[in-house]
Order: sequence, then C-alpha cells, then structure tokens
Amino acid sequence: MPLKTLLYISESTESHVGKSAPSQLWKILRSSRLNNARLSLSGVLSYSHGKYVQVLEGESDSVDSMIRLITTDFRHTELDIVLHTQIEKPSFPTWPMRFIGSIGKDKSFNNYISTYEDRIDTQGRRLLGHFLPSRFEALPSDFEGQVLALSAWPSFADMPQTKSMLSLSARLVAAPCLYEDLIASKECSSEEELNLILARLNKLNLLVFMDSQPHDTRSYAQPFNEGLYVKLKDFLGLQ
Repeated sequence: MPLKTLLYISESTESHVGKSAPSQLWKILRSSRLNNARLSLSGVLSYSHGKYVQVLEGESDSVDSMIRLITTDFRHTELDIVLHTQIEKPSFPTWPMRFIGSIGKDKSFNNYISTYEDRIDTQGRRLLGHFLPSRFEALPSDFEGQVLALSAWPSFADMPQTKSMLSLSARLVAAPCLYEDLIASKECSSEEELNLILARLNKLNLLVFMDSQPHDTRSYAQPFNEGLYVKLKDFLGLQ
C-alpha cells in the first residue's frame, strides 16, 4: 500500500479565542491520537491565533479515511488542504499525534516543509505564513493582480494604528479592492509602505485574497465617498 502525507490548516469554531488555546484543542489531540493509532497513522498538530495545522502520514487509504472524518468535525471549519502527496517514508513515524506548541520553531516540522516545499502552491504558502511568517512572508509579487479585502479590523496590540494603516483598513473593510487600485488610491504615502502594511495584515491572517474581482467593477482609485467607507473615515477622523 503506498504511503502519503497530508497537511491541512483549518479555523477553530470557538469564537474570540485570541492567543490562548481553545478548550476543544486537547479533545482534538486526544481523539486524533486514538484514531491515528487505530489506523496506524502518525503526524503532528499545532494551534495559533484561531487556526489549527495538522500533518497526517500513513497508508493512502487510512489518510483519506481520516481526512473525511476530520471534515465532519464541528470543532473546526474552513479546512484547506496545503499538501497532499505520496511519500517514501513518514517524517513523524513515532508519533500517533504529536502536539507542537510553537511549530514555527520546531526543527522536525521545518525539515518536513523543506522536504515537500516544491509541492506547495502559492495559496498554501500564504496559509503557512500564519505559522511560519519568517519563512513565507508575503512579497509584493504575491499581491499583484489580486483583489484584496480585510476579514476583521487589526488589533491595537498587533499593529500600530498609523494614519496610513487606518485609511487602508477602512477601504479594505468597506469593499474588496484590486492591489493596483490601492497603489493608485494613495491611501499610503508610498508603494513600499502599502506593501509593508499588507504583508503585516497577511501575517496576522486578516488579509483575504478574493478569487476574482467583485461584481461592482468601478475603479476604487476614484473617490469613494459613500457608505461604510465614509462612516469609517469620519469615525477615525481621517476626512
């Protein structure tokens, strides 16, 4: 039976868990160890700021059975497969399910990523940036041609609330915007500053890459003096 590895990232369904681990984490770890031992699977699990990352390794049919079970688990949602490929041997053979507190600093996980990095696509790299920000930091080329939005307002604890950051966040919360239109809109003092802010938002997992342009195709570089954007700018004292 061929062996395979699968790496996925998902979101915790517990709200407002912040930097602390959700109460369901230890239940997920316990059930993973039991199920993996039953199916002769191995792997690792970690958690950071509302997201899980898990690696499964073993016989192909067993890995497929486990991921089908995981997709029905109410404790997490928005599951994205980052890596799903055949392997010659597992990277974590002695662990039915090892928990790693700080996965970005773990040598074995970084070696695992190095082994299969050429099989991870651009979207997978963006997702891994949540756990490995120094390794998969977003570059300006990652934003080119992309329609961007914000999933939530950045916390004061995570980002300095500069005028450029506030203005850019207001625009991206109000409506999705093409990267090139953001450059033209002059929300930031320079393209370099724009890229730095976007990279930081991406690290915080707040930046959303839309699949396509929104149905409203007006240029966001034009004055956008209406609706939520105007209210946010008024509230922030940016008008």
